[in-house]
Amino acid sequence: MNYRNEATPMPRIIAVGNQKGGVGKTSTTLGLAAAAAAAGQRVLVIDLDPQANATDVLLDDQVNEPDDTTKVPGTYGLLADPKRGGGLPLADAIQPAGAAWANVDVVPATQELAESDVDTTPTQPLRLRKALEQGAQALEPYDVVLLDCPPSLGRILIAALVAATDVIVVTEPGAHALRGVSRLEESVTEIRDGFGQDTPQLLAILVNRAKRATEHAFRDNELREAYGDLVLPGSIPERVAVADAAGAGAPVHSLPGDGARVVASALDEMWAELRTRLTKGAPAPART
Repeated sequence: MNYRNEATPMPRIIAVGNQKGGVGKTSTTLGLAAAAAAAGQRVLVIDLDPQANATDVLLDDQVNEPDDTTKVPGTYGLLADPKRGGGLPLADAIQPAGAAWANVDVVPATQELAESDVDTTPTQPLRLRKALEQGAQALEPYDVVLLDCPPSLGRILIAALVAATDVIVVTEPGAHALRGVSRLEESVTEIRDGFGQDTPQLLAILVNRAKRATEHAFRDNELREAYGDLVLPGSIPERVAVADAAGAGAPVHSLPGDGARVVASALDEMWAELRTRLTKGAPAPART
């Protein structure tokens, strides 16, 4: 099942992020990709974080190794000025993920991607959106596109928000959770107003790395009181299995053990709720 509408003949493009680092944004992106794939859906992950952690996991560290003589094209090719190696067709940037990641493909991040954050040319914020729109045919096989965003409001995150139809804010139940969510919420509004478009829409707030601690319970309740139903039911518990999965270059769903099963179950429930949100109400508005 995809989430297209007649006015927008592309899959929903969901930016997963937070302007605060260290909240497990990439592991959440990968977890949702795994949950969607486990539900039989085709997923494209676009790695927009210059740290390239999602790329390392999905391609099992095969991109840009020191002895690699054939450079893998990636998100830099979608974001860069054509005079500096940009203008890459989306189809040429998509790579199949590793064997463990059935139904998942990736547009990898490469070392050059960091240059996009200091690119101040006027067209830079629109390049990713343009690449996705022009690559609509390459997106046809996918049910959903997940953008793994960098943890700061730079030029790359702006480009991601301009291109996205929806946003998931990942946060921890900590002292600064409300501030982090509020900052990204403000950025989403500024993008819509500044670029004269109806997207992205705030799809959900996802609580990650939850612990059985009084402080976490208090902060979780604080977040839910402030944002209500925007916060997904439940949370992703903090478990060693998440790091183990990343180290193995595999979905947490494929790991043995109770910890992995608990995390996988939470992700599956969250993805089911997200699917409901994507299909229940009006589809993402057409671009204006």
